[in-house]
Amino acid sequence: AAARAAAEAEKRTAAETLQAERHLWTEELARERAEAGRAAAELESCRMQIDEMGSISAELALRSEEIERSRERLGEMEAEIAGRVVAELELRKLLAESKAEAAAVANESKRAEQRRQQADLNSLRRELQQHERLHARALHETEARATQAEE
Repeated sequence: AAARAAAEAEKRTAAETLQAERHLWTEELARERAEAGRAAAELESCRMQIDEMGSISAELALRSEEIERSRERLGEMEAEIAGRVVAELELRKLLAESKAEAAAVANESKRAEQRRQQADLNSLRRELQQHERLHARALHETEARATQAEE
């Protein structure tokens, strides 16, 4: 009976020990489940952040493409402006050359007109001198006839 009581006591002690261990394992399992839940929540949060970063990365890629297109358009516009500036400079040069040519033509025309007028004036002077000589000769002849007639 004593051995049985001792075995019963030992069984109870073993059962209590087993129950205490089971309780510890349950608590540890609950802690591990809670930790697993926190890890799962953290993992989900990381996945959401990764998704968000993917969206941001895609948006940045689109913006980079837009910026590149804008740079290309800017380059084209700069080239067009440079072309227009060159064309305007060429037009100004042509205008200046045309003005200089027009001034040269006007000066030459003015000199030609002055030469023509001088030639006309010289011609009129020769004609006047010829008329004066003819008049002088006619006067001389008239005087000579008058002198002859008096004699």
